[in-house]
Amino acid sequence: MTPNDKRGKSKSNNTFQPSELKFIYDHISSFPVKQSHYSGKEFYYLSSDLTVKKMYEYFLNKYPISDIKYEYYNKYFSENFNLSFDRSQVDTCC
Repeated sequence: MTPNDKRGKSKSNNTFQPSELKFIYDHISSFPVKQSHYSGKEFYYLSSDLTVKKMYEYFLNKYPISDIKYEYYNKYFSENFNLSFDRSQVDTCC
C-alpha cells in the first residue's frame, strides 16, 4: 500500500477569506465614478484627487484590524476594476 500524498493540502498563508475580499470590493465600489462621454467606448474614472494609496489609507481607517497589505489592495484594484483616475482639472470653465 502506497502512502497518501499530502503535498499542497495546507492552506497558504497569503490567502484571504471571501469576506475580506468582499470588504475590499465594497470599499472600492463605494467611491463615486464619472463616466466618459467623449468616446464611443465607456470609460469610468475616479476623482483626480484620489490615488490607490489614499484609497488604501481610507480602507485601513474603516477596517483597522485587516491584515491586507497595500500591495494586495493595489493588485486587487488592478485586476478586478476597470477604473482610471481622472486628470486634474486645470483652467476649465464651468
